[in-house]
Amino acid sequence: MKAILELLKPFLMYGAVIIVAGILYLGYAICDEAGLAVHHATIEMSIAAPDWLSGESRNCEAAMTQVGRTSEYRVKSMICPAGKLGDSHTLKVTFWGRIQRQNVHPIPYDTDVTMAFTDWRCSRGWDGFTCYAVN
Repeated sequence: MKAILELLKPFLMYGAVIIVAGILYLGYAICDEAGLAVHHATIEMSIAAPDWLSGESRNCEAAMTQVGRTSEYRVKSMICPAGKLGDSHTLKVTFWGRIQRQNVHPIPYDTDVTMAFTDWRCSRGWDGFTCYAVN
């Protein structure tokens, strides 16, 4: 019996590692779905507020484009404050919330492009922008 247990020991260890990895992945997926997972992306931001101070928050709008031929949309650019176009900058942004979503209301933009818009609350920090999903 001891010999059989010794033979099975490596398989039991690998099984435990696989179970722990599965639990971690499931936990991340649940947090991501709830908007509690952090994401980082380099996107184009249209900033129409030259007086935006470090530490100040503004309502912004994300322009989302369709991911291939799927029903998912991904953040492509941000407009801050919402509804006002300004100077465009390519910046690294930290997002708290899903940056790729399925449940959005797409708007035909061009013959080949469909876009959707989502609301965010963004804060300007000394080291960049952090945006929190509103919807």
